Amino acid sequence: QERIETEIVTADSITEGIAQVASAVELVIIGASQESSLDKLLFGNIPDVVVRDSKRPVMIARQPRKRLENWAGKISWNIQRLIPRLGLADRTSAYTRIRRNTRPDIDYFMMISLATIIAALGLLVNSPAVVIGAMLVAPLMSPIIGIGLAMVLGDARFLRLSLGAVTKGVIIALGVGFLTGLLFFRAEITNEMLSRTQPSIVDLLIAWFSGLAAAYALCRSDAAGALPGVAIAAALVPPLAASGLFFARLDFQPALGAFLLFATNLVTITLASALMFLVLGFRPTKDQKARRAVQAKSARVALFSLVAVVALISVSSYTLAEKDAQRNRIHEVTRQKVAEAANAKLDDLTIVGFEDDEEGVRVLTLDVTVKSEFPVLYQTVLDLRKGIGSQLREDGILKEGDKVALSVTVIDITSLDPEIPPTATVTPIPSLTPTPGATSTMTPTQTSTFTPTPTWTPAPTETATAVATATPTMTATPTITPSPTATMATAVISYPFGVNLRADPRLTAPVLTVLADGETVIVLEGRETAGSLEWQKVQAGDFVGWVAADFLE
Repeated sequence: QERIETEIVTADSITEGIAQVASAVELVIIGASQESSLDKLLFGNIPDVVVRDSKRPVMIARQPRKRLENWAGKISWNIQRLIPRLGLADRTSAYTRIRRNTRPDIDYFMMISLATIIAALGLLVNSPAVVIGAMLVAPLMSPIIGIGLAMVLGDARFLRLSLGAVTKGVIIALGVGFLTGLLFFRAEITNEMLSRTQPSIVDLLIAWFSGLAAAYALCRSDAAGALPGVAIAAALVPPLAASGLFFARLDFQPALGAFLLFATNLVTITLASALMFLVLGFRPTKDQKARRAVQAKSARVALFSLVAVVALISVSSYTLAEKDAQRNRIHEVTRQKVAEAANAKLDDLTIVGFEDDEEGVRVLTLDVTVKSEFPVLYQTVLDLRKGIGSQLREDGILKEGDKVALSVTVIDITSLDPEIPPTATVTPIPSLTPTPGATSTMTPTQTSTFTPTPTWTPAPTETATAVATATPTMTATPTITPSPTATMATAVISYPFGVNLRADPRLTAPVLTVLADGETVIVLEGRETAGSLEWQKVQAGDFVGWVAADFLE
């Protein structure tokens, strides 16, 4: 203690006082700061400033740290090495540029209005390219980044200016979107509109990294070219336009969902940009106590807003995941039941949703499109609807009393293997065509002589000169008339998608040809029952095969 001399130095700040004394000594020994990491991030670290500004060697003495603290310190040190702080001139230039773009003037309001109109029309026509164009035009990113910078600097006036610009822009965007929705009230709701009504954690992460990129690009002139990409990544105006469109339809749930997406982007981009500004060296000085108070207060409000947004998004994400799981289960059950009941393959499924009928019963409406090689009967559709309803009730998707409304569209297909060509088993039927010999015996001269009146004269003599020509009783030949035409029964194919003519009376038999709806076939002798179908043997042109009797009229 006898060798230690005490000296009181007066200076504008602690670091300036230490720098004055350090100029007259050979080594500066300073204790490590005991401030928390958040305090160091917000208000700076005195030992770091002394090390950076001192012209003399500096030794920092500190207590041993725990392993976790050592790792945290290393990470912080590496971040500072990778992202060096800006100098005073660069910080001043960035502040001037951001504040100038934050002022809400006539150009700002005009660009907000035009961007909202472009975004609303792009949403209505379901055009992602048009929506992206609206993102590039919208000037909302600058005042949001201004909020982050004003929070870090504790500049209350700048903060009010930025918040006012954002608030006015939001009101204009909602109003323009609402008016556009009134003009196109009868337009259909598109996927682009619906995609902005259910924000998720992924949207929050996109907004977070977009905020970091935007703040860095605005501070670094070399990275300013990345700003258009940041504007596209963080959608600000399209959610507001979608919210206005849904409000015009009085559809409040998706309207609030779209506004929640914008609020998520607003809060997350603000906090992310504030963090980047802190890393780059923006902060109030130690003696600016009023600004430090504004900084701390605004940071608490922003963190509270982030927690609220995360909570709302978590609920929205859970609801969305639950709906997706439900839709996936409905799709899987429908696919299984189509294969089991109709021996077909599901091609497309549209889940219209749940609606209440006139009796107040909840009805799940499904539009199903299937591909099948075999006819799909009406009874099969009834069995399919019953099977889907039973399984969904077991899964808890349908409640007792709920119904399933099913619309089935059948695409008739024919499976052909190039390695196995279809073989037509044609069996000729000779009895159906009358032979020429039978027709030659049917001469009308024989039948005309069968009238006896010209050969009889009612004379009293009994010597009847009977003409021997009356004896040809062989006129019984009319029995050779083509009576086989009674066995040539015909039928008409009655099925809108046509019927497969198969080689054998079974569903798995090779397909000889496809008989079109309304085509006439010859019904042959032969009728068999295979499975649940009655099969009739028919001839169509050069093909002889079997068809389901239910499709013959």
